[in-house]
Amino acid sequence: PIRLSALLGRGSCYYELGKMDSARSDFFKAIKIDSVSHRAYHMLGNVEQKTSNHTFSINYYRKAIHINPDWNYYVSCWQSYVKQNKKDEGSVVIDSIITAKKSDPKISFNFALFCALLLFEPSNTFPLRPICLESLSLAIGYS
Repeated sequence: PIRLSALLGRGSCYYELGKMDSARSDFFKAIKIDSVSHRAYHMLGNVEQKTSNHTFSINYYRKAIHINPDWNYYVSCWQSYVKQNKKDEGSVVIDSIITAKKSDPKISFNFALFCALLLFEPSNTFPLRPICLESLSLAIGYS
């Protein structure tokens, strides 16, 4: 576990420094140690998104979601679709968040905060306003 944490930490540092090849290498090593390291898959998705390899980033985000359906992973996946202007596929990710949020108030609350940001984003061309308003209403009850 210490080596896994060290690889994830160093890989994250490489990522922040813009050293994507080194970051990618550490995250792959982390997956060899723990094949269900959702954090490693998420960070690999971040590396691929940063280098505009959106197909790969989506695959890694989906693996992270499969292991641990954290709302941040859904949002990262959605962002990769948006960057490719794939609205239909991105809508499927949003539908997955909506399904997940019904059983987890924390996801609902966090997604609502994300939606609040989208509502005020002038470049938002994604048709999310009704979904965002519903999520914000649910979050008011949660907070």
